[in-house]
Amino acid sequence: MNLCWLTESVMELLLPILLGFLACLVGGLYLLGVFRQRRPGEPPLDKGLIPWLGHVLEFRRNTLKFLERMEKKHGEIFTVQLGGFYITFVQDPFSFGGFVKESRDKLDFQKVALHLAHRVFGYKAVEGERRILRISSNKHLKGEGLQELTQSFMSNLQNMMLHNIGSAAEDRTWKEDGLFRYSYNVVFRAGYLALFGNVPPKSEQSEEKAKEKDRAESEALFHEFRKYDQLFPDWRWGPPTDGKVGCREVEDILLRCSVNPENENQGQYQWLGVGHTAG
Repeated sequence: MNLCWLTESVMELLLPILLGFLACLVGGLYLLGVFRQRRPGEPPLDKGLIPWLGHVLEFRRNTLKFLERMEKKHGEIFTVQLGGFYITFVQDPFSFGGFVKESRDKLDFQKVALHLAHRVFGYKAVEGERRILRISSNKHLKGEGLQELTQSFMSNLQNMMLHNIGSAAEDRTWKEDGLFRYSYNVVFRAGYLALFGNVPPKSEQSEEKAKEKDRAESEALFHEFRKYDQLFPDWRWGPPTDGKVGCREVEDILLRCSVNPENENQGQYQWLGVGHTAG
């Protein structure tokens, strides 16, 4: 009799604990996305074998290879779980138009941009920054401001691409490069010079020497920036741990690409907040 009463008391005591543990376990699995299923009208869903983490380890190890494998398995549009987030990839560039045309309340990059800026650069946006940026962009990136920027960009683009045309045949050298790298190189350097200004001809005694210095300095900066740019996908998930580029090196690269009030280059664009004008 006493034994039965003791057993019933223990069961009454353990039952709420077991039920609470079971509820916590189910809730935890739910939060980890274990029960997430593909809904009607959604692209294929691949959660991976590891709860919550999903495919994040393979994605970080080799992003391109992972996306190619997923595309071969699911097609051009698919959703995968990466570190607790469900991210949909659209591999077909001809499908981008439909997404871009969606209203801002359905497709707003602001939240993602703020998250990336804080994780990668440690930058926290201040209140009203977006409104200030919009006003500044409307002032300097439209109308006369856009015309000024376009003229500067075209001038620097010609300096990057056409500087060898007038030289003697024996001084010309053929260079081979991939289309993407060549375009990336030229557009980056011309855009950088259009924004941050050119070396004043007076400081180099001639316009040709000033243009040559622009080409040399922008080329060196491009290679430094490229080191960082290649690591950016990994930096989305945190600082790299392989020792390729450290935090200090990245800071140095970004500082070289940032606004310097003491910069004596002419034509530095006003949109950057520095009032240098062409001399």
